[in-house]
Amino acid sequence: PSPVKELAIHRNPCTQSLTIIFSNPSALKSLYIYTLKGKLIEKLTTIQNTITWNTQGHAGGVYYIRAVIDGRSVIRKIVL
Repeated sequence: PSPVKELAIHRNPCTQSLTIIFSNPSALKSLYIYTLKGKLIEKLTTIQNTITWNTQGHAGGVYYIRAVIDGRSVIRKIVL
């Protein structure tokens, strides 16, 4: 499957939480959230097809989600 179909983000931009949906959660190896400057701020894991990231406590701005799916990195920009 194409990376576009493997990872979807809902409520982007968001204020309190962000839902990340995977088409094949068993293929997901890692999920990382970075600041615009590249600082790793969270590592998330799940065995389900969705994960919710609580964004409260994080400053507004641009962040990046990097998911490692079947050995490939899929990157999405998010706005808080």
